Amino acid sequence: MRYINLPFSRQFIIGVVLYLVCIVLAVYLAYYGTNRVNTSHAESMITAQSATIYDFMESKSHEDIISFIQVLDSNPVASTVPSNISYIEWISDDKGKGPVSRTPNNSTIKPHILENFKEQIRLLEGNGNRGSSLTQYMCDHECYILEYSSYQINNLSGKAIVALKLQSISELLENLNNRPTIMLYGISEQDNLLWLDQNVTKLSWGNFIEPNKRNRILNTIAKYRYSLNGKTTYRQLLDAICEDQQFGNYVITPISFNHQLIGYTVTFLPKITLGHAFKTGVLENLTITGVLTILAVVILCHYIFNLIRLESFFIRNRLRINKYAKSKNARSSDEVFALLGHLDSALNSNEEQTRQIESLQNKLEFYSNYDPQTSLPNQKWILEQIAHLQTERKVNSAIELFAVEFCPVLPQEFYDDEKICHRISTVMLNIIREKDYLAFYEPTVYYLLTTSIKNKTEMDELLNRFRRELAEQVNGGNEIRISAGIVQVLSNSISPAVIMKQTHIAYQHSCQLEVNDSYAVYNDSMNTQTSSIDTAFANRLKHARMKGDLIIRYDQVMNVSTKTIVSLIARNYWFQEGTTYNLDDFTDQIISAGLNTENCYWKVENALHDLSELDQDTNHNIGIIIPLNYGQLLDSDLPSFLDMVTVKYRIMPNRITFALTENAISNDITNCLTAIQKLSSAGYHFTLQNYNMGMMDMDFIREHGFASAMLSGSLTKRVLTSEYDRYMLSQLVKKWNENIEPVIILQDVDSMITMETFKELGVNLMSGSLFPCTQDLSAVKAFVNREDSI
Repeated sequence: MRYINLPFSRQFIIGVVLYLVCIVLAVYLAYYGTNRVNTSHAESMITAQSATIYDFMESKSHEDIISFIQVLDSNPVASTVPSNISYIEWISDDKGKGPVSRTPNNSTIKPHILENFKEQIRLLEGNGNRGSSLTQYMCDHECYILEYSSYQINNLSGKAIVALKLQSISELLENLNNRPTIMLYGISEQDNLLWLDQNVTKLSWGNFIEPNKRNRILNTIAKYRYSLNGKTTYRQLLDAICEDQQFGNYVITPISFNHQLIGYTVTFLPKITLGHAFKTGVLENLTITGVLTILAVVILCHYIFNLIRLESFFIRNRLRINKYAKSKNARSSDEVFALLGHLDSALNSNEEQTRQIESLQNKLEFYSNYDPQTSLPNQKWILEQIAHLQTERKVNSAIELFAVEFCPVLPQEFYDDEKICHRISTVMLNIIREKDYLAFYEPTVYYLLTTSIKNKTEMDELLNRFRRELAEQVNGGNEIRISAGIVQVLSNSISPAVIMKQTHIAYQHSCQLEVNDSYAVYNDSMNTQTSSIDTAFANRLKHARMKGDLIIRYDQVMNVSTKTIVSLIARNYWFQEGTTYNLDDFTDQIISAGLNTENCYWKVENALHDLSELDQDTNHNIGIIIPLNYGQLLDSDLPSFLDMVTVKYRIMPNRITFALTENAISNDITNCLTAIQKLSSAGYHFTLQNYNMGMMDMDFIREHGFASAMLSGSLTKRVLTSEYDRYMLSQLVKKWNENIEPVIILQDVDSMITMETFKELGVNLMSGSLFPCTQDLSAVKAFVNREDSI
């Protein structure tokens, strides 16, 4: 029998072939698709960058023209001309002043170009268009913008004829994008690029194509110069360039100056071919290609191995197959159906066996939490009970929880005897109270959870009772020693695993003590090496809170247009020995001491208390901004606490804004966004603090419910560094101001220049050293009342 011809085997062979074909096709589609996406991105990038360059060039040129016109009007003999002006003629509306013109010594513009432009101006005004402007782009050996326009500068008015010397626009784009670029000027049609299908009527390339020293397109297609006989269109010309230079598509971008079209730039993109796409994809993604290749080889080897195993099975079990599944010929599928039948029976048998095993496991699940020798619960049960008690303590803070790991020091043979072990457990169970829990931790070691003990003295008494009763009933009246590690659980946010770990550390420490009636007592935020440090810090912080050394100061967020207070930013400080420290500098110590949530509640309640007192003494509806860290935001009890304190102090949630940083959100972005959405639905606002255009862009801030964004000081100071930074940052602010939310709040404003600059851009909310900051509540009241009296 030729088992290689069985349908099951043929399926393996066909699967291998199809898999290889699919792999090749998937790789090709992935790389080809990647190149297409990159091309699309390149088109949008070129268009956006071109528009930014033109806007910047136009604004810079207008600033130079206006500045020099003012100089020329006041001092007609001024000789210093800006470097980018090759010719300027100022025609004042004041009839007492005649036209004034200046041509720099290094000007290379030819006189006939100016004469032709002035002739066009005379024709324009001769047709009754005296108020019109005229703009042309002209290239000879260099490129110029010829502009004729009216200017109104303070008390000056008139018209100016200006020749601006520009760097080749196509060279600028080619330097920026590293792609061959040419510029077609002298084209004024704007109707959906209909000019592409018009005939090229120019006699020379220099009459309509701007020179570009970076590429050699003009030199390599000189053969097309002689075919411009009035029948060649611009589209045919560009297609011919693409074919000759092996370019792909091209991007056409309109160029405007002074709101007049002066021409178009054409940027040529690489041609996308099958070979180029595959070659580029392999070279630029060598790691991915290697991984895919290795994966394909591994799967192919797996298929071949399975095929060999299948054929080996057929050969080894030929007699069994003939006995249980007779086939008439080699190509029959009877063998396959027989194997599938046996497989089905085996699966049914295994499913029945699995159901029986699961039933037995469910019956034994109850006993999995107990130690068979002592009949006491084990470690798994301890974790469950600690979690349960921690949940109860969240509801009832009056519950005192002690966790004790202890070992009655008895001869080892006592613990080896099951009856004596059971007697030891019975003695201790009879001593503890009904709501206390005794468990078996490990051989010779027990674990006690108690809520009936209120302090260490009572715990010592309980352990001493264990010693006395065990000595009398188990050790024949001989005194025994108990090593015990005691942990007083102070916070309901500590996990059960951490409590068990700290208890074990305390127990190990107790084993090292030589005094019989001394035990190691820790709290839940301590461990062997750092317990003294953490405990000291926690005690100092609590003591400072009771003394009133923890204080809140407020920074004002001012509306510079209305000169009123919009919000107060709450800052926490710690007054120590005559020095005031920012409490945020101690965040790590607060978290390690288990006081992060408690500190959050103290901060929020005191801030709302001050805000309520401010409402009673003033008529202003001022908001409050409270910074939160990652752990405080994700506290499950925060919403219920906020409901309580807002009702207590009669503060509406929409007056409360929580400030978060990008680092805080990035720790667990999914859970953070869920918490933000939950609190936002209750009416609370959120602001992104110290925003510096990092990983979270404007769309992210708007989509996830942030009411405002506080620009960082390093970002705002860039307006003073360079003209380009000021221009780009102003564009960003203008885009933000197009929407109602999020609102921009400027941080760390320390100079009038910064304030006035952003005020002109439409940013009105600011804070920093230029405004009142680090004030206590009385100072804030005095400031508000003083402003009301003015």
